[in-house]
Amino acid sequence: MITMTYFRRTQRTQTTINEYFSLEPINENRKRKMRGLSLKQQFGSEECTEKYKILQDILKKNKYFGSKSNRKIFYCTVKKIIRRSRFECIYRRELYQGYDYTCMTWLTREQDFVVVNEWVLNRIVKPIINKYFFAMKDINTNYGLKLIPMRKWFSFQTRVIQNMIKNQHLQPLSCNPTCIRGKLSILMKKDINNVESYRPIVLLNKNSRGSESRKKLKEIAASIRKLASEMCDTKTKYFYQEWSKFVEETGYKNIYGAVADVKDAFGSITTKKMSNLLDKLVEEKNMESAKGYYIKAHIRNQNVIYQFTRKGIPHIGRWKHGLLQGDILSSALCQLYISDLDRQYLTGFSQNFLLHRSTDDYFFCTTNREDLTKFMAIMKKHYKINVNKFQSSIINDNILLYNGNIFIMGSKEIKCHYKFKKGSLMKHKCKFWNLRNQVAYERLDLFIKRTLEFPCNNYFFSKMYINTVFNSYATVLDNFFEGMVYIALKFDAAVVAAYRENIPSGLLIEVIKTVFNRYCKKCIGILNKNAKNDENTRINSKSHFYKLSILAFQLVLKKRKWLYGDTIKQLNVMNKSHVVLQKCYINMQRFRKIPDVFKYLKIGTCIRYKKICNKKC
Repeated sequence: MITMTYFRRTQRTQTTINEYFSLEPINENRKRKMRGLSLKQQFGSEECTEKYKILQDILKKNKYFGSKSNRKIFYCTVKKIIRRSRFECIYRRELYQGYDYTCMTWLTREQDFVVVNEWVLNRIVKPIINKYFFAMKDINTNYGLKLIPMRKWFSFQTRVIQNMIKNQHLQPLSCNPTCIRGKLSILMKKDINNVESYRPIVLLNKNSRGSESRKKLKEIAASIRKLASEMCDTKTKYFYQEWSKFVEETGYKNIYGAVADVKDAFGSITTKKMSNLLDKLVEEKNMESAKGYYIKAHIRNQNVIYQFTRKGIPHIGRWKHGLLQGDILSSALCQLYISDLDRQYLTGFSQNFLLHRSTDDYFFCTTNREDLTKFMAIMKKHYKINVNKFQSSIINDNILLYNGNIFIMGSKEIKCHYKFKKGSLMKHKCKFWNLRNQVAYERLDLFIKRTLEFPCNNYFFSKMYINTVFNSYATVLDNFFEGMVYIALKFDAAVVAAYRENIPSGLLIEVIKTVFNRYCKKCIGILNKNAKNDENTRINSKSHFYKLSILAFQLVLKKRKWLYGDTIKQLNVMNKSHVVLQKCYINMQRFRKIPDVFKYLKIGTCIRYKKICNKKC
């Protein structure tokens, strides 16, 4: 049972809620332990065969469901389990709503069906899915999962480990060392058949998470990051301030830029290179000798568990391919090494230039074209860059992509870069469910409002996009409109996630009005703090933002007219009362369709129980 307290201005009421049914077959902790085990260790063959026979008996001749319509409703729940995202749940009421109990001859009480249905899903359906498929996190989305056949996954994992040992990235150890960093996890990047495309990450031991050594490592990592930021002139923070300053200094001059990505930044830093750099810093008195010795001992003993035998005995190896991703010190040491390279090579440019780095991505901008050529030559000679990701304003039509932003070099404006792969779903980008903080079934408005809170989505409305310091007012409106389309898509995904019959349109329109007022008020405050002295813009911007919010929701909700029919009518009434954009001579054509940045985003299907339940038994 989970206790959740609602805090309100007038009163506080405490309610006990346990209405969520998790769609996860197994929890994350158990999954981590089982990644290296064989199929027989994870699930006994006799146990799974017995469960499969029980499932066949249940589904055969509708003995359990009594009718085809009841079985289809049950299949809808199974489909949700298969197509789920991480942490996804459903309300427990979906386990018994819509069923025709008169067709079930074996059922004595309707209340017993909930218990039996939950038992079938938890004890039979989920273990069978978990036996034959491996749910792997999709690195291209926040909460997406890929269901991979278990045998293909173990084959991929085995081939990757063999390649690691063959390429001397991993050295198997015959004896068990005293210090083991954790379990080596392999994340698939592209295709299950592409053995070269993967990302190795260590999952740290739980025992060391709260220990004194972990606290000491965090303190060392913080000191290393501070030292790395002071070593060179490359900027690593406060990009908005740096870009505003650069735009002000360059004025109306033409600018040239390039973006470079360092390939395999962690793997290219060998233990020998890192040790030499630490010795150099100790000699320069930039680091204490004891700290340098401790770090060298830490990176030399990168011991991990990479596989398990059939009896559950772990295979331990030493990581030899640079720094191990997932370790506490690896990210800080990578920044230190790259900062040392910047100090040596990225110098001698003219005065009007901007050099910024985010982890292993470089952004260089200058008014001198010769400096751009020099930067490109240095990166190709002294850095191992990814040629496929290299960008130049000369080649890429004055448009650069860096750190989630789109830079228009001709006008020096910035827009948000929305990344959606073809066929991706909005529910894989967001987290709607929280088992520790559940929302009652009757509070649909609270469920939707939580996902649309401004702090959860403020990145798309940050001062980087809502400003007139280097953006024009038309670009600000474009950025706000794209952000509100994203919010409308998230609103639709939240309604579909908690879908139920006969949703009152008044409830949805009240939520939408609350969202409009909240986002418009916040964006007005951001614009006033980051705007030039233009009083007309400040006066009209609230009406403009409200108008664009209505248009964005209209375009998105029209894709589900059967669900939002009454809500769309009320939005049309609101739209007619706001005509300020036409009076201010702002082009309306670009706001009459969903922007192209969302064209690859797929509108998720919504299971309509009403149609299923109306069918005859």
